[in-house]
Amino acid sequence: MARIKSQVTGSKAIEMENSFNRARMATESLQYGWHSPEQFLEKIRAVSAADIKRISRQYLQTEEYAFAKLLPLEK
Repeated sequence: MARIKSQVTGSKAIEMENSFNRARMATESLQYGWHSPEQFLEKIRAVSAADIKRISRQYLQTEEYAFAKLLPLEK
């Protein structure tokens, strides 16, 4: 969990290095209701393993999916 949070926060810092991404971040702030990159990072840091499990149970209901295994053609 710490590795993922570190990756997300690091990639956001890199994204803020150009004006296009800063503009996109400003648009996202309006869309998602956070007001600064720091507030976004605070929300990411606050996510727990229990949050991930709860959301995955809610949205990733495997009984509603079809699974397929793709294999190479035999010659």
